[in-house]
Amino acid sequence: MIFELQKHYTLFILMACFLAACGDDSSSSASKSDKTVSGTVQGLIAKGATISVHELDEKLQQTGYTIESEATNDQGDFSIKAKDFTSQYALLKAEGYLRNDITGQKTSINATLYKFMDISESGKANINVLSHLAHKRAIYLVTKKHMSVAKAQKQAESEVLKSFGIEEDFDNTEDADLLEKQNAAMLAISVLMQGYLSNTDIDERLTNYASDIEKDGVYYEVTDWKSRTVGEFIQEVLKECSNDWGYISVGKHFYQGGAIGVCEYRYGALVSEMPKGVLDVEIKEIVADGNVAT
Repeated sequence: MIFELQKHYTLFILMACFLAACGDDSSSSASKSDKTVSGTVQGLIAKGATISVHELDEKLQQTGYTIESEATNDQGDFSIKAKDFTSQYALLKAEGYLRNDITGQKTSINATLYKFMDISESGKANINVLSHLAHKRAIYLVTKKHMSVAKAQKQAESEVLKSFGIEEDFDNTEDADLLEKQNAAMLAISVLMQGYLSNTDIDERLTNYASDIEKDGVYYEVTDWKSRTVGEFIQEVLKECSNDWGYISVGKHFYQGGAIGVCEYRYGALVSEMPKGVLDVEIKEIVADGNVAT
């Protein structure tokens, strides 16, 4: 098996999971808009986030016009009037101190999350780890593949979810059951992205992931039935991927149960370790995403 570029491997193992998941029609620009953009900064950033709305032109480049505000409460809610916007496109940016979703503690590290949106379609915009990981891919699909914003966002977010083994469709978030599942899925993704990295490396991983899927967000699934342990597989990856970086996670299904271990590799060496108790576990199935050749 030959692995190319950055990848994320999901190892499905013979044991229970221990972590509960606690263009078509992008038409006219607005003349001048006072549309109100409201929503919530969900997860990763502790209370007290600063939110800015950046106007984008028809090529989805920033115009330089920005409106800044703050979350109105500890839950991260915000409401901002996009006063005098002449474009329907906006990039939302939430900045604040990182909250480690593994420990639940607020850190002293700055973190940033983004959300791309069309304010003419909806004034509702939640900023979270999913919107951040998908935003560059969505912009690429609009500018290069001529999709509407709605279709581009749906595809980009679906590709991100699939890369974490999550097949759910989260269109209707007003449905209480779907909202609960969506929150659990985002928590699982957040925990996995943080893994065992130091707090200072988490923001870099978020940025790298969003950039990596920007142009080729297609999800490739490869099933490998060769018998081996987690530790043996890690050694294979280090040997085959000496010019690449990525991470390996272990879990039955991130959405249903959550990962029980994660490590990161860079250019033939581990930069974070898999928990020792996982290394001797027999692998049932391997799924790889990214650009993969077999």
